[in-house]
Amino acid sequence: MINTQRLNSGHLWQFRRTGGIYQAQIKTVEDLHALASLDPKLWVALSCPVNDLEIDRKTLELIDYDNDGRVRIEEVLNAVHWVLNRLSNFDALFAGGDLPLSAIRNNDPEGQALLASAQQILANTGHAGASHITVAQSANTAKIFGQSRFNGDGVIAKESVEDTDIAQLIQEIIDTLGADTDRSGQSGIGRKKLECFFTELQAYDQWWTGGEAEADNEVFPLGESTPTAYESLCNIERKLDDFFARCQLAAFDSRAEEPLNHDVTLYN
Repeated sequence: MINTQRLNSGHLWQFRRTGGIYQAQIKTVEDLHALASLDPKLWVALSCPVNDLEIDRKTLELIDYDNDGRVRIEEVLNAVHWVLNRLSNFDALFAGGDLPLSAIRNNDPEGQALLASAQQILANTGHAGASHITVAQSANTAKIFGQSRFNGDGVIAKESVEDTDIAQLIQEIIDTLGADTDRSGQSGIGRKKLECFFTELQAYDQWWTGGEAEADNEVFPLGESTPTAYESLCNIERKLDDFFARCQLAAFDSRAEEPLNHDVTLYN
C-alpha cells in the first residue's frame, strides 16, 4: 500500500494496487468529504451500469438520478453529499449493518422528515420503538403502505376515511364505475373515477331537471312511471330484438319462417 497526495488538496489519500492499477481506498468519513477533490483519472471507472454488479440494483437506481442506466461520478458525489448532510454519526457507513436512528441528523426539516419516515416504517412493519432500521424493512413497501392511510398512490380507499358520508360516496362511485386498487390492496377510487362520477351525475341531473320542465314530457312520456317502464323495457330488450330479427329474416325469405318458429305446443 502506498500513500499519495493530490497537490491542490490537503487530504492524504491511501491507494491499494489491485490488478495492476492503483485504487483509492475510502475508509474514513474524511475520505468521503474529500472525494470531490479526487482527480477523475484516479477513479477506477468514470461510470458503471446499475445491473450485474455486487451492489444492490435498487440502490444504484436511486443514485442514477437521470435514469440512463449508468451511475457516473457526478451522481456518486451527489449521493455522498446527501448522506454526509443527513447523518450525524458516520460509524454505520463503515461498520455496515442496520442504521441506528440516532445517526440521522435531525436539526433541520429534511432530517426531521427522514427520521419521522424511518420511525413510521418501523411502526408499519411491526417494529415500533426500535432503535435501528434495516434495508429489508425500508424496502418492504407492501407492508409499509399496507398499514398507511395516506400512501401517496392517488387512490382513496374506503377504509381510509372516517367520515361515514364520504365512505358511502366512495362506495357508490365503486358500485357505479368499479374500484381502483389501493397500494395496500384495498378497494378505492382515483381522481379519474371521482371526476367522471360527478360529471355524469351533473349531466343526469340536468337531463332529469329538463325533463320535469318540458311541457310535452318527451323525457318522461309516462310521467313518474317512466323509470319503472324503462327498467321493464331493459329486461325484455334482448327478446324484442330477437323477435324483430326473426321477422326480418322471415320477410327476406319465407322459407325461414318455419325453422324460426317453435311448435305452438311448446307454449301450451
